[in-house]
Amino acid sequence: MPFKLADKSKKNYTPFPPAPEKSKVDMQIETGEYFLGKQAKQRAAEQERAEKAKEKKEEKKREREKEFVPPEEDAGKPKKRKKSHE
Repeated sequence: MPFKLADKSKKNYTPFPPAPEKSKVDMQIETGEYFLGKQAKQRAAEQERAEKAKEKKEEKKREREKEFVPPEEDAGKPKKRKKSHE
């Protein structure tokens, strides 16, 4: 079994660790959601769900319309009629 070589390339030294990720509470405070009441939160969630549903509905409607191709009409040209000989 061959030996695995370790990456020995020189990396830049940074004396400071990376910034910690923001917690859920911090994110809510930034957006102002943390200070909303329970009913306001529910209303906002309901509104967001309704918006997503509306977008999905529009998407499906466009998909259905894309599948339907109406027949082309030749309204500009008069149709020729065959004359019957009697």
